[in-house]
Amino acid sequence: MISIFIPEDYEEYLKNNIYPNCSIKVIEHPISTESVKDMFTNPGLIKHAISDGKLSHDEKSMGQPFLIKAGGNPRLIQNEDYYFTKLKEESFSFLFQVDEDGYPETLLQEGGEPIKRFSACVCPIRTSRQPAPGVN
Repeated sequence: MISIFIPEDYEEYLKNNIYPNCSIKVIEHPISTESVKDMFTNPGLIKHAISDGKLSHDEKSMGQPFLIKAGGNPRLIQNEDYYFTKLKEESFSFLFQVDEDGYPETLLQEGGEPIKRFSACVCPIRTSRQPAPGVN
């Protein structure tokens, strides 16, 4: 299981959005129940299970909306080398991406914001010097 922690302060996110100074934290942990503390939850979300996924060729998926994309190549808003240089130096590869364009209409309570003005979260994984098959 993973948990994604996003700073409440949007300015902090903007100042710290390039690895290794990234304010978004993705933590892998054993399966656990969700916290009941407001500081660890988003009360504006209506809980959903992730199901009915679709397999898609990487090229076709670039034109489709998605909430979570695993494997292949990330859909990037800005394809600038400075975002990826340190990640590549430290042997990270693309693992998955969360994109607000794919949120179902039933995800939010009226007026709610799931990830405050946040377009995409690209999560890397450390790999050996050899990338996993199908991951560039």
